[in-house]
Amino acid sequence: MFTAPETFEAEDGWQFYTNAPAWDLPAVADLAPGDATPEAAVVHFYASRMRKDLRWEEVLPAVRSDVLVRKLARMEGWTIRTLRLVARKQRSDRRWYVKVHLDLLRDGKEVAFRDDATVERDGDRWVVTRPPT
Repeated sequence: MFTAPETFEAEDGWQFYTNAPAWDLPAVADLAPGDATPEAAVVHFYASRMRKDLRWEEVLPAVRSDVLVRKLARMEGWTIRTLRLVARKQRSDRRWYVKVHLDLLRDGKEVAFRDDATVERDGDRWVVTRPPT
């Protein structure tokens, strides 16, 4: 079972992870934590995208919004080199934001950025509804 790193509370409602690992391609070779928690779904999604397999689809909603389809298309040319969880923020019982740091190759350029993935409850599982792009 996947366990998210410990967190500490910030003033604005964000909970920042302490000692969060940075995963690279060798570290995600067999990493598929599933959809039991918001963090597990986000790590599952990005680990799969790093490996360039299709397991990331396991943590998407059954019905994909137009926004999700556009964001997935925008990610097509990405080669993700490293992933690190940064923080999380609960928006409701059914929605969390999970801030990630990504190092990637996009359009032939090395890019590092932080952005939020939106994760929502879908029945008994968590799904990525808006990956950062």
